[in-house]
Amino acid sequence: MGPCQGRGDCEGFKEQVVREVIDKERSIASVAASYGLVAQTVGNWVARHRMEHATDQEKEAAAEAAEITRLRREVRELRQENEFLGKSGSLLREERPVSQRYELGAARKATTRSPRCAAGRGSPDRVTTSGGTGRNRRPR
Repeated sequence: MGPCQGRGDCEGFKEQVVREVIDKERSIASVAASYGLVAQTVGNWVARHRMEHATDQEKEAAAEAAEITRLRREVRELRQENEFLGKSGSLLREERPVSQRYELGAARKATTRSPRCAAGRGSPDRVTTSGGTGRNRRPR
């Protein structure tokens, strides 16, 4: 049973543990071990204390870091969308008739290496649409 279980007031104990980490510059793991606590729990207490007692400058820096993370994620997603639209744009242009769109798709498929060639089976310098080169077939 931990020191706070069964008690109504644990805040004083938590504050004492947090002060040891912050004031005495001990590691969270060592303080947790000395009190028989889980390091994650002590880390949560320290993080909460730092957040509650942060200066305006520290709060602003944290907000800026969160904004930068959000913007980087947004840029990554927009680049992926842009890349996809660039690749599919030639097939989806309105000025092309539907039959020409399918011809272009079939032409791309015909010049694309099959998975068998990419996997090292068959001839890697020979392009095929059927998935095989004919070289690895058994004689009949």
